[in-house]
Amino acid sequence: MLQAEFISEFIDQAPVSWNYLIETSLAVPFEKIEKVATKIGKFVVDIKSLDENIYKQYTGLDLDLAHTNLLKLKEMIGAERIRVR
Repeated sequence: MLQAEFISEFIDQAPVSWNYLIETSLAVPFEKIEKVATKIGKFVVDIKSLDENIYKQYTGLDLDLAHTNLLKLKEMIGAERIRVR
């Protein structure tokens, strides 16, 4: 998702018949997610752990950011297009 601008531009230039799936931790500013959310058919969200300490060890980031972004994404595109693992 760090390359959201590129992803968005690529999708805009690709054939309309293509479908997109993105695997992400959602640990980015929500503005990046917003840029591509409506263009992606399916999101696979990789949450390393629901334990904050373990999550921080794996990613170096705060679990709250990923959680908040997941809730916002669900509101934006619906739960049926999101798989969390």
